[in-house]
Amino acid sequence: MQATSAGGVGLLALLVRFGGGHLTRPERLAVAVSVAGLALLGLSLPAGASHGALPGWMAPFGWVLASAAVAAAAAVAAGRLLRPGSGLAVAAGLLYAAGDVATKAAVGGTGPVPLFATLIPVCHGLAFACLQLSFQRGAAMATAGVSALLTNVLPVLAGLTIFAEHMPGGTAGVLRGLGFAGAVLGAALLAAASRPEAARKTRQRNGDL
Repeated sequence: MQATSAGGVGLLALLVRFGGGHLTRPERLAVAVSVAGLALLGLSLPAGASHGALPGWMAPFGWVLASAAVAAAAAVAAGRLLRPGSGLAVAAGLLYAAGDVATKAAVGGTGPVPLFATLIPVCHGLAFACLQLSFQRGAAMATAGVSALLTNVLPVLAGLTIFAEHMPGGTAGVLRGLGFAGAVLGAALLAAASRPEAARKTRQRNGDL
């Protein structure tokens, strides 16, 4: 389900294109890599996934705390290295995914349940604020695209690591691994694409002034 939802990045690219927007060559490459990765994830779905036992509270709580710390760094420091708005979009994706992890822990009965029930609105509220701020600063692919990919792909990683879900064996396992890597790479490319070009245009505008 997470992989299918993340596939919206391809639809977003089409909407930008048909709406009169322009996708740079790096953006088209990033979208192609993302969609290819999501397609590989889709091909691995018939193999299903085995579920392990629910973890103790420390693993999902640690994931949420680490996500919040990385989100803060992305919103503040990474904004200087990535495309305008992308740092905040990364933060939004991390926080939305952290909220999903807290939801899985709470629904699964990982105690203390009130702790994770409290973290759900906190994570999603902060993620919403970061996403709205990113929309004010950057283009659609650099904000909504990056956020959507991370929001849906990171919980897959959380399932494999802290919730003890197992990769399928054989070809399906290879496809799922490659697909996950492609989706993450696509998100990274979207966040970084055309940053030099944006900086060049900014310098030109400053020079004109």
